[in-house]
Amino acid sequence: MSDLPPSRRSALRVLAGFGALALGASACGTGDSERAAGPSTTGQSAPKDEDRRMPAEWESHARTFMSWPALASVWEDDLPFVRKDIARIARAISEYEPVVMMARPDQRAAAQKACGSEVVVLLDRAFPGTPPDSWSRSSDQALSVLSEATDARGRPFEIIDLPQPDPDLITGYSDAFLSTYANFSIGNDAVYMPKFGDQKADARARGILQEQFPERDIVQLGIDTIATGGGGIHCATHEQPGKPVA
Repeated sequence: MSDLPPSRRSALRVLAGFGALALGASACGTGDSERAAGPSTTGQSAPKDEDRRMPAEWESHARTFMSWPALASVWEDDLPFVRKDIARIARAISEYEPVVMMARPDQRAAAQKACGSEVVVLLDRAFPGTPPDSWSRSSDQALSVLSEATDARGRPFEIIDLPQPDPDLITGYSDAFLSTYANFSIGNDAVYMPKFGDQKADARARGILQEQFPERDIVQLGIDTIATGGGGIHCATHEQPGKPVA
């Protein structure tokens, strides 16, 4: 497949909403529904605006949310393969933290079987006007960070270069194949990153991330079909903040 159909190109640029969740009976027989439910706020006062903050991705996660690929009109013949990639990511993350997978009602059982009992599968409806697919974040996340840029305190950023795999050695295909190691995801005690088949570049990228995250496991995963659609691990996941930093 050398070109993406228009439906997939447009889907990659859609910020799909989770929609309304059917909680309660929608958690699939894992006996772990408490992991999917948020902590009770009964008797607690809401935090003041000045006390609110959005934690960094590398801080504690309560759980990670993902969405089950739904549409053959988007993925065509690749649909079963991208589902395998998504399930592989979900299973890996569930080794370190709870995972909640959003799925269409008619696909919930298949998603649960593919992802395993440690992943809680909930019913999902797409945001009106958007396709009900796995891109719960826009995949257009590439940013050019200039070396002279600074953070909010005026401190210069340290730029860490990651290698690029050899196009002749990668195991994926298509003109839109996203062969970047930068689309990794940071979780509780682990970093999830892709591998593309260029063993030298895969190992070098893993080593660089291990240096940057010495106290976390580096988990490399094959995501060729996701990357063929222009996506990555970071695009396919979204964390719920956990315990605030003291």
